[in-house]
Amino acid sequence: MRAAAQLGEACEESRVPVGEACEECRVPVGEASEECRVPLGEACEESRVPVGEASEECRVPLGEACKECRVPLREAFEDYRVPVGEACEECRVPVGEALEKTETQWERH
Repeated sequence: MRAAAQLGEACEESRVPVGEACEECRVPVGEASEECRVPLGEACEESRVPVGEASEECRVPLGEACKECRVPLREAFEDYRVPVGEACEECRVPVGEALEKTETQWERH
């Protein structure tokens, strides 16, 4: 998996040079985004997905526990090998969407 970019280098996840506006969040990289709730650039390392995606799907800060799925967003990606917010191979629902059976499935893993 790709790691976060070094300062001054282009971020492979967001496709923009560090310090410039991110197409996902519309704020300078490195500043706190209202959408992501974390400094841009840390998101790549935390969740392994483009900045802005996890926040928009799950409505929680990147890397923090999803209130619906009860698992850290980073674990959801590493365990199920899918981008945060997309359909999980185990539960067949987008991460962050509520289904009563989802919590039972998470507990089994």
